Amino acid sequence: MTTSEAESIIIYLPKFLGKTYYFVIYQGENCITISQGIIPVNGRIIIDVSQKYKNYKGMGRLLIYDHACEAAGLDVYIPGGNFSIHCESLELNKENTKYINNRESEKLDELSQMHDNIVNRYLAMQMAVSVFSKESENYNVFNTECIKQQNLYKFFQIQLERNNDDASKLLQIDIISREQGTQLMEGEKDRASNTVDCIANNLNWNVLYTSGYWMKVIDLWIRLHTTVLKDQKRFNNDYKKISLKLEPKLYNGFRNRTLYNLKNYHQGKKEWYKILSKNKLNK
Repeated sequence: MTTSEAESIIIYLPKFLGKTYYFVIYQGENCITISQGIIPVNGRIIIDVSQKYKNYKGMGRLLIYDHACEAAGLDVYIPGGNFSIHCESLELNKENTKYINNRESEKLDELSQMHDNIVNRYLAMQMAVSVFSKESENYNVFNTECIKQQNLYKFFQIQLERNNDDASKLLQIDIISREQGTQLMEGEKDRASNTVDCIANNLNWNVLYTSGYWMKVIDLWIRLHTTVLKDQKRFNNDYKKISLKLEPKLYNGFRNRTLYNLKNYHQGKKEWYKILSKNKLNK
């Protein structure tokens, strides 16, 4: 394979010499080690992703161990081409890490920070609102700011959808995994309804498959349906809607995880399991 065809990640970690590293990627619920070894004296590791998974695009994770204990870890977006990671600190985190030729990873961090700023301000205003009575002047001030953050959040979600790039799709998945949908809502049932609606209608399942969130999102979707919404007809409709849009490999993974979860963790929903187990699409 020529250099232009390879998908190599060059990682420079001069503060972790002699430590053991693992680099993993994701395929649905499977976490696959594609490279492991000892960080050499020059602190430079070269990982060839294409040796095992050609044209891989998705999340990876770098794990560093010191005497069998995890010393550091870093989530990395792999854009499907060559790039490098530099960290000259003993603290391996996004603040101390520099990416070269990986704009998507930088964009993901930027968008994530924008999202967190809106949500944190909303939560702060929500807490402030709860302190004052509705007759208080302070209540109106904080409630107005609370509504402003809700609108900002809604606009931010619309922008993520319009962006239609990998960074935005990954952040949408990350947000959903935190039980947040396209709107900031107070009621548990409203939040659950919005979140499962996002999973069924807005989620990019191909990106989810390589995101590291596959099981977490599917398990969340099932839990919200079975314990909060409790509407079997809606659950079945969502299941069919998701199934129809998935290619065979993803469909089998989705179906198997759903049946496993219903059977082992939601035994009070035997009828839900029974109906799904009898109906399988031919893919």
